[in-house]
Amino acid sequence: MAAATKPQQQQQQQTLKLPKNIEDDERDVADLWTEALKAYRGIVGFDLTVRTPAANVQALVDLGTDEMKKFHKFRHDDKKVDTLRSLLSQNLGLIEQSAQQLISAATPAFPPAAAIGTAVTWMLSACRQVSADYDVVEVFFNDMNSFLNRVVILEKRMPQHRAYRNCLMEVFTAFLKMCGFATEYTKLGRFKKWIMNLMKGEDGELGGARKDMDLKLDRLRDATHFAILGNTEELKKMDRELLENQQAHTQMLEAQTSMLHNLLDESQGMRSDIAKLLEAFEKKDSETKGQAKAQAMGQSKGASAHRIRSLLPDVEGEGAEYQILKETIVDGTCTWVFAQPAWQAWIESLDGEHGAPPRLLAITGEPGTGKSHIAATVYDQLHRKATEDAERHICAAHFYFREQHPGLSTLLNALITTANQIAEQSPILCEKIYSQLLRVDILIDVTQQKSLLHNILEPCFEARAKHRLFLVLDGVDELSDPEKELLSEFWQHVVSANMRISLVVTSRPGGLGRLADPEKAAPLTINATKENQMSDLAALVRSRLGNLGALKRFGPYVKQKISEKIETTAPNLLYAQHMLRRFDAIGREGAVLRQLDQPMPPTLHSLYEVMLAECQRRTVASRQPVVATLLRWISFSFRPLVLDEAVSLLRYTSGDSTFDLDEIPELMTRFIRIGDPGKGSEVGETTEIEYLQTGGINEPVYNDGQLPLKFRQRSMRSFFRDAASESESDTTKSLLATPSEAHRLIFLTAANMARPAPEEAVDKLDSGLATYATLYLMDHWIGIDPGDHSVEERTEVMEALALVMSNEHGYAKMAEIAKVDYKRDFNDDVLKRMGLWANLATEGTQLQLSSSAAEWWKRVAQKPATGLLELAKGHFQLVYQAPNAPSAAESYKLARAALVQSGYGNKLALQAAENFPSTDGDGEAPDADHVPDEAEGVLGLGGLFGDMELDAGAYRAIGSLLLLYDHHEEARSTCQRALECSPSPVETFKIFYLRAMSEWKLDLLQEASHSIADCLTGIDTDGVTELFKRWAYITKGRIEAKLGNSAVAAESYSKAKTYDSTTLIWGNILDEEIAIYKDADDYAGLLGVLKKWTPIERLTWLTWDYASPDKDRVRHINFQDAAARAGEQAYMVAVYEEVIAHLDNFDAAAPLRCDLADAYMLVCGDAEGAKRVLDEVLDSRSTGHAYKFTSEDPRSVLQRTISLQSRVLFELFAASRDPAVKSKLLDEVNGFMKRPLATSVSSSHATAMLHHDITVARMTLKVGPRLEFQKRMQKVFDACFEALEDNVGWNDGWSLMLLSQALAHLSRAVRSGEKLWHAGRVLLSAIFSRLDPDVSIVLHADNEDEDEDEDEDADPDNPFLDKDGEAPPEDEGDLTHIPGVCDGTICRPTATFKWWGGRSGQLCLDCNDCLFCEQCYAVLLADKTGEQPFQSRRFCGRRHDHIKAPIEGWRGVKDGIINIEGSESMSISVNDFLTNVRDELIKGAWDQFWEG
Repeated sequence: MAAATKPQQQQQQQTLKLPKNIEDDERDVADLWTEALKAYRGIVGFDLTVRTPAANVQALVDLGTDEMKKFHKFRHDDKKVDTLRSLLSQNLGLIEQSAQQLISAATPAFPPAAAIGTAVTWMLSACRQVSADYDVVEVFFNDMNSFLNRVVILEKRMPQHRAYRNCLMEVFTAFLKMCGFATEYTKLGRFKKWIMNLMKGEDGELGGARKDMDLKLDRLRDATHFAILGNTEELKKMDRELLENQQAHTQMLEAQTSMLHNLLDESQGMRSDIAKLLEAFEKKDSETKGQAKAQAMGQSKGASAHRIRSLLPDVEGEGAEYQILKETIVDGTCTWVFAQPAWQAWIESLDGEHGAPPRLLAITGEPGTGKSHIAATVYDQLHRKATEDAERHICAAHFYFREQHPGLSTLLNALITTANQIAEQSPILCEKIYSQLLRVDILIDVTQQKSLLHNILEPCFEARAKHRLFLVLDGVDELSDPEKELLSEFWQHVVSANMRISLVVTSRPGGLGRLADPEKAAPLTINATKENQMSDLAALVRSRLGNLGALKRFGPYVKQKISEKIETTAPNLLYAQHMLRRFDAIGREGAVLRQLDQPMPPTLHSLYEVMLAECQRRTVASRQPVVATLLRWISFSFRPLVLDEAVSLLRYTSGDSTFDLDEIPELMTRFIRIGDPGKGSEVGETTEIEYLQTGGINEPVYNDGQLPLKFRQRSMRSFFRDAASESESDTTKSLLATPSEAHRLIFLTAANMARPAPEEAVDKLDSGLATYATLYLMDHWIGIDPGDHSVEERTEVMEALALVMSNEHGYAKMAEIAKVDYKRDFNDDVLKRMGLWANLATEGTQLQLSSSAAEWWKRVAQKPATGLLELAKGHFQLVYQAPNAPSAAESYKLARAALVQSGYGNKLALQAAENFPSTDGDGEAPDADHVPDEAEGVLGLGGLFGDMELDAGAYRAIGSLLLLYDHHEEARSTCQRALECSPSPVETFKIFYLRAMSEWKLDLLQEASHSIADCLTGIDTDGVTELFKRWAYITKGRIEAKLGNSAVAAESYSKAKTYDSTTLIWGNILDEEIAIYKDADDYAGLLGVLKKWTPIERLTWLTWDYASPDKDRVRHINFQDAAARAGEQAYMVAVYEEVIAHLDNFDAAAPLRCDLADAYMLVCGDAEGAKRVLDEVLDSRSTGHAYKFTSEDPRSVLQRTISLQSRVLFELFAASRDPAVKSKLLDEVNGFMKRPLATSVSSSHATAMLHHDITVARMTLKVGPRLEFQKRMQKVFDACFEALEDNVGWNDGWSLMLLSQALAHLSRAVRSGEKLWHAGRVLLSAIFSRLDPDVSIVLHADNEDEDEDEDEDADPDNPFLDKDGEAPPEDEGDLTHIPGVCDGTICRPTATFKWWGGRSGQLCLDCNDCLFCEQCYAVLLADKTGEQPFQSRRFCGRRHDHIKAPIEGWRGVKDGIINIEGSESMSISVNDFLTNVRDELIKGAWDQFWEG
């Protein structure tokens, strides 16, 4: 801030000079106030400081008002009291504000505002006591108010000069004296005289006080004039300073605004890039079939139950139905079931002797009898029985089938839900199910109900088991026929295996299927009849009469009449519910009584007819066809329509583009509901991609368009499906349809909708509705019975189907969009039915078909499968017109499927032999009946149909597919044919690109270089997409990299990124760019490229394909190695922190934090940094799903984190000489499983934590207790021996390595451990050997029938030949052929082991599962001895020890016998050797350990 100049300062001093009598006033303000209080005490006679009537100003006002009200003249005049109260309040408030600057100084004596307020209050009290004239008092207060208002103006600009403050204080002291005189005069009855004298100044004593006050006011006025002048000068100065500050602030704000705009642009760009990256990951995951759900954490149930739930598929809506039923059930109802003889017989069969056969209890009833409420009540009873079981041997589970709910319509989901409920109820069974799911010797397919039955339920409830399961399944009649068959097979197995499972089902009569087969196990049956439910009916009526809005206000007489009528006539509970709601809607007692005198509908369906007739009567005639259409679709559709689809359908069928469901309110309020009950909000949730793409706007979008339309009651759907054939009323027939007629009308509508919308169309069909019409077209056609329809109606159907199947309106294109399954939709039963329809055209029936339709049906009559041929040709035409390879592939898959289903699949093989005669290699003609697979079939695309002329674009599309299916030479020749067809400039670009790609694949690099050069000459051609331009430069980069032109290749990859900003470069392409420098050992160049990349590209590269087993984080190893060699450790850490910061926004950074910890430890040598990062991981929590971007399973992250942190803490432990530090580190290692991440997820296998146990054991060996060392080590030994003795061989190598480590550590803890060390070397030598020829070495037992020794890549003449052409040695016995790789980073290419083959390896005793080849170990040894320090990323600790294998003279394991030659020759069975190690060596070592 600018300072004033010296002349300006002098001028200000001269201008602001005060009069001498004021300037010389050095009195203290506190002293002035003390004198004023003494003067008041002298006038009135008491001390204000001890007679204060209130604590604050408001209290003074309230007290003063009370005094006013006591005065008899104002006792009944509230207006005057209010006026005076207002003046008093204003004055005291003004005094308080005016004296604010003086309070700090005067407080020790007594605050001015409080003192003057007290004085005024005492004056009012005195006035009341002597009946003073309050009008005069009001004049006094007005005068005081006028003065104080002027004083308060200076409140916030109070001059700091002491003299001025004294002037103001003198005014207050004078005012206090005036109040004292007023009080005294009033007591003496001279109040009015005091006022007059005050005004005229006649009284000597009072006049002196008045003159004194006037003098002090004059002094204050003079001081104020000078203060105002000073303030004016000060304001001018401040104006100058504020102007300068304003200019500086403006500049600063402009800079900040610019910076914020830049940050906003960068943030929006990053948000957009993240959305693109998520989209790319989702696309990649969909191509690899996605990933399984990981572990979810819960708070209310045991962790194991949640771990089991995480290992099983999710079941949507599994608990919603039960909650709805519990919320809607009337208390005390449904208990009649427990008094039924069938229930008693069922219960007694359960309580009988152990091993009694399972019994089925079926509860049946017509629609509306409350079967679902009964099921919920039965479950509650059985669950209560389970909880009362002291031994907890009983479990109860329940599931509610719903026909139109995808999650509640399969037996598989019922069994998944059952398994979850069992785990939540029984800790013992929870552990059993969990161990079953984690077994490695069996494959449990959690997507197959048989697998769940045999591997989950049967082990828990087998015939000899102590546990029993009560299973309640509601609504089995709503299952499809295939699902009913699966349920029947499930129950038959339960009965035949005598499993301890008891089943209760509810169903409509006749809906049990083969469950009710008397030849099997006839079920006990309870019928939900009105007689059985009378008590429930009465309870329902009482409840509704007491809580429905209008009915609860009715008188007792009317309620009694309603109750009698309904209980007499209602056939079931739902009927009663509807009638009560109808009466409630009427709302008037007289009208309801008149209704009661009328006959009531006899059945529930007849009641629905009445409701439908009322709906029809209240709906305008023009909208009744709309109502009929909606009712048909909701009744007979194969999945619920959502709101958007329904509105689009009705607009399409009515021709009214403005139609809305609000125009048919009667239907919507009586029959249809939007959304499921209990779902709550209709807020549409956006995906993370949509959230990011829309700028992260976090406001809920109210969109009910995706909510399903359903009937209000499930019985309504059955009514509308059956009503047309059962109804006797003519009134509502226009709104009803028989099943065949409904399917016919829906089919005709769907046939018209299943066609691509014209590009120029304004009111396009909802995409979801068009997809439904395409997917379920044939399902609705199957539902049509030709015998139920007239000739004209049959003709209409046949004409529509012929148009669809002939692809007249582009059904093939819609089939691709909807992903039609030709094998399902056109199976043998469908083709047979098509043949039956075709016979109608040949039996003389007068069908008025068009010539094209008649011709199509004629072909179908001869061979129904040929009806698909035109559709197949339509798909092939789409192949030839495809703009790119992905589109061509989608079209080709459906084209081949349609062709195979039409019976002409062999045409592809025949045409392939013609197109490429050398394909077979033997010159023989192909098998005429051979149907090729997709890869072989693409060879037959060219010339498949003689009536399809292929242009350059078609050959280019065929070439792209040939390239996609690895027919590189054929793709190249096809591209040449395309060039000969005079392609357009755009096609020329694409063709040269494809030719360059095929030549690159064929290693024809010079030719590829020329082709890509020809391609790039047309890169600026109009019509060439940005994506094609990008891939052209990527291809050029690939070619140049192979040619060794690194600089040109790098430039090409950089150029590729400049095209197509809508998508990101995939991680595998970034890998190729990095490989240019990695392969040349140009580490500085590699990091230089990373620095040029955008943050989102670095994020993509470090997370791409992260969880892929074959990648094994090689990308991170290369990055860290490059940073170590280039000395760029700080940059490496900065990159990781940058990526982690982005991933933290999605709680997805835990996997990358593990990599950063690796980098800290192995590159920076910073154990503390690694510990800090890993602590962040352990203190995080898992949401239950795989981490975004990396797709890493949280269980894997937990295992890796514990392994890394164990190693880090052990390094710190070994380096410390402080016992307190060592003890603290041991406590940390022991506490891993109590950290938040460990409580959120579980380890996949118990053996995965054994290396952690070894680490803890080694630390306890140092600091104690030594008993814990033995406990931990013995745990490792037992687990390893158990794994080696099971019936699975594929994981034996890992168990041998871990056992070898444990033996080596124990050998160092005892006095004579040479035999333990020797045994460890023998076991380590056997890691590639097959220990037992009778034990499977495949991954899962389900594959035991396969040839275990066969290698897919092996030479057919030598099945044991390695894929690199190397045969296994003959002196190493039986081998598993399971490969292992060196964990070092020195050997190139990375050393691979399938046998020793004259080589040796070194197993690290400190790291987890790290085996090093001779070359990498030599580098480790040189670093350890100081001969050659590490120059790269460290892959093992300097102080780590190793154990060598194979042992001298090793000859492998042959037929289960260990063979060693030489000085330590040995020939012993594996089992005997393991027994000796366990029972002799280890036991003897422990004896020696505790000796002495």
